[in-house]
Amino acid sequence: MNRKSSCFEQLPTPSKIAKRINVSVNDLISSIDNVSHSGLNNLRKANPKKYRVVVLGLISNAYDLDLNDLMALKEKKEILKKIS
Repeated sequence: MNRKSSCFEQLPTPSKIAKRINVSVNDLISSIDNVSHSGLNNLRKANPKKYRVVVLGLISNAYDLDLNDLMALKEKKEILKKIS
């Protein structure tokens, strides 16, 4: 198995992501024009890094997180690393 295929196999599918955040796949992708469930799966296989970025954006949108929220989460994560 090559590196690219093993990388995409570790990424969760759109269905698993939607289930994890308690939304339907359609609700997850509804914020982006011209995106489908199968399109995300194809992206997951063809370009795992881009898929990861798109999915993080979809999750951020679903949770109504903006850039400031994400930066605050990053800072809290760093603090938790230091104390654990």
